[in-house]
Amino acid sequence: MRNSRVNSITYGALLSALLGVLLFVNRQLAGMLDTYMFWIVPLPVIVYCLKFGVKQSLVMGTSMVLLSFIIATPVTTFYVVGSVIAGIVYGDGVLKQRNTFQLILSVIVISLIVMFVSTFALAGVFGYDLSSDLAYMKDLMVTMLGFLGESDAANELIRQLTSTRVLLSLLVIASVLTSVLEGILVHLLAFLVLKKLKMQLPPMVPLGEIKAPLVIKLFCFGVMVANLMAGITSVTQYNDIILPLLTIVYVFCMFYGYLLVVVFLAGRFPSPKSRALLVIPIIFTMLMMPVLTMVLGFLDMFTGIRDRIIREIKLNGKQY
Repeated sequence: MRNSRVNSITYGALLSALLGVLLFVNRQLAGMLDTYMFWIVPLPVIVYCLKFGVKQSLVMGTSMVLLSFIIATPVTTFYVVGSVIAGIVYGDGVLKQRNTFQLILSVIVISLIVMFVSTFALAGVFGYDLSSDLAYMKDLMVTMLGFLGESDAANELIRQLTSTRVLLSLLVIASVLTSVLEGILVHLLAFLVLKKLKMQLPPMVPLGEIKAPLVIKLFCFGVMVANLMAGITSVTQYNDIILPLLTIVYVFCMFYGYLLVVVFLAGRFPSPKSRALLVIPIIFTMLMMPVLTMVLGFLDMFTGIRDRIIREIKLNGKQY
């Protein structure tokens, strides 16, 4: 018991010291590492939580926060608080053997709260000027859409895409997607770190079991139908709503289309190293070819093509 307590204090002091170094470097870089706090800080907290329990993690997390008050700026301290909470909640979820969805969702919710407070609720405190950001986004969109020309139809489309409602919707969507990616990234990094340390692992869902829920299917189908009907006068007035929703549909299609491509390649390239080398080219191609991405996503969501590929792989005695 005594050795365990000594170990918990030693490990906690070591992790706090490492965080102190990170915060010092971040301060010297004028806060350039603030964005990465939510990816880095939860990992040692998760390891500590699994090793010594939630109660000891709360003590260690409190010391981290107090240390950040001394070394870091108030903005960085806020990110550290969110990261520590995310790590403890995730670690507690692993100890209680919660499923993958619950673990990722817990991180996403905390990230969303941090994002909402820092970007909207207390934007002035955190140095964000929402009106300036929207103005910059508008100028950027006008520049990017310059290839459409000067016709009346093109000007109308540019006006719709650069309206305050659309830009604000895109900003909110970007914040939500960032939180989702952070949740997935923390989960994947935690799995890799814990596997390397031979500790209790969070559950990983096989690719064949990741299916689009009915709600997502209906949402994507409805938005695509509305987008195809956008030329009708009675629907055109809702373009300000349809266009941001189309961005969400594209992200869903990219995710499920990527799963389809990965499963397909698993049957052609049995070596995990070979498949790993193809990840970046696949993502780049899907980003550059949005129509192909939409087609692949809808094929995966509304057909059984991925199940047929998996059955073929299993019949050939391979793994995906």
